[in-house]
Amino acid sequence: MRALASVEPVYLHIFITHTTGATKENYLALPLDVTKTDSITSAISKAQETFGRLDVVVNNAFVSNSPKPLLHSD
Repeated sequence: MRALASVEPVYLHIFITHTTGATKENYLALPLDVTKTDSITSAISKAQETFGRLDVVVNNAFVSNSPKPLLHSD
């Protein structure tokens, strides 16, 4: 099981199902804004509540000047 977070979790659902074929039962997509401490705390708490523990946390956040989601970028 995997917990993934994004400012726009709907794009995680699209990305995961198209690239891995996983279903929503195999992962947890969480809303997360890395600029807000409450958002980080909430995402970590939800992942721990769902899976019982966290083994790895990876921060892969970036800032984009593109008005389009990365999934739809050139």
